[in-house]
Amino acid sequence: MRPVHLLSTLFPPLLLLLSFIFSLIATTSNNWSSSAVYTGDTLSSRTLQANDTRGPYKSTFYAPDLVSLNFTATNSAGICVDGDEPFFCQQLSVGAHLLVAGCVFTGLAGLGVVGLFLMWGVFGGVGRGCEEREKRHHHHGHHHERSEAVAEPSASTKTTGKYRHIGFSLLHWSRTFTMLMMVVAVMCMFFGTIITAEVLLNEQRPDGDFISSGPDTVMQDHWMLEKGVTFGFLGGFFTLVGIVLVPSVYPLGGGHRRWEKEAVD
Repeated sequence: MRPVHLLSTLFPPLLLLLSFIFSLIATTSNNWSSSAVYTGDTLSSRTLQANDTRGPYKSTFYAPDLVSLNFTATNSAGICVDGDEPFFCQQLSVGAHLLVAGCVFTGLAGLGVVGLFLMWGVFGGVGRGCEEREKRHHHHGHHHERSEAVAEPSASTKTTGKYRHIGFSLLHWSRTFTMLMMVVAVMCMFFGTIITAEVLLNEQRPDGDFISSGPDTVMQDHWMLEKGVTFGFLGGFFTLVGIVLVPSVYPLGGGHRRWEKEAVD
């Protein structure tokens, strides 16, 4: 296998590795949405004190002491926290579970691509060698067709053709499995990211009108999207690129049909 072609066969495994990393970071991050917490009597004199952050499975909220106005961070693990509305929890659960499914299917697709890389190194090289020998054999037979007949394939040749056919059948089904896993992973990551981002941005309370009474006013700003959304889309994007590259990097062509014929003859 030539170095350039070997390098190209490494692209899909690297893409799936990046996709899995970004998908895992997005799913476990609490930096999907943030809301600034201020103190002050008016908007012009307010002072930023903290940023509440939340993701599909983690959240960090800052609660003020209304006497000293010291802010204490509370970290929570899980989809829902105290004070969430049932409809909010239900919608966030859908998005969070889709993200977990996206990570699982991306991992399965990554294992499939690694298997394709290893099998292609074996059967792909055998296939190209077989095709080259077939061309030379065809040219030799055409040159001497009037003087001598083509020799009947030996028993060892038939056995070799049979194993080649089995190997390329395995390669074909492995590529089909990998493509299916990648398609499902892209759908789960994209839909999971969209649903989770929409719920955390538009359905989360309090949102911009939260005021606590005390010696000073505590105000909470509107929720804003953060880097976790970008990581979620990147996880799906790299898998989508892998869907485009796998058929061209690991082509099957018609070699398996010729080897099947060789095994049967």
